[in-house]
Amino acid sequence: QMGDGMVVVDMNGRVIDLNPAVHPGLRVPPDEAIGMPINQVLMGWHDLLERYRDVHVARDEISLVADGHTLHFELQISPLTDWRNHQAGRLVIWRDITSRKRAEQQLELQRQQLENHAIALQEAKEAAEAASQAKSLFLSTMSHELRTPLTAILGYTELIEAEVENGEFHNLVADIQRVKTSGQHLLN
Repeated sequence: QMGDGMVVVDMNGRVIDLNPAVHPGLRVPPDEAIGMPINQVLMGWHDLLERYRDVHVARDEISLVADGHTLHFELQISPLTDWRNHQAGRLVIWRDITSRKRAEQQLELQRQQLENHAIALQEAKEAAEAASQAKSLFLSTMSHELRTPLTAILGYTELIEAEVENGEFHNLVADIQRVKTSGQHLLN
């Protein structure tokens, strides 16, 4: 009833027992697999069987390509001993972790996207702060550059206005008043 694939192999590499979950990877019918060498029983696993041929204890993640799709498995190999505590074979169990691996890859992709968004937001924040600082500097400079000359213009206008009112140039008073009004408007 176990959902994981399970094969019991003797010391000579022959299949002693297997469960129904192994069936999709079998080259032969399950009832004929008992007593056959494992490399003749498991289809498409030749490289892995060679890699783990003399390994008696292992816990590993493996990947296989089947029908153009990469499948991921968690592999566990455990020794089996007889009543005298001599090794009599190996128990090989594999669990399909393909969906978990795909979910992990998706999470990693989303993490990278979030990290890229965070970097972009940080850069935008820094650009906005730089623009605000530039605006403040501009306004400060422009305020100084406008106030200084306008203050002088207004001061001289008031002097001229006072002198003209006391003299004979009464027709210039209206023009000077306009200059003063315009300067006062810019200063405000």
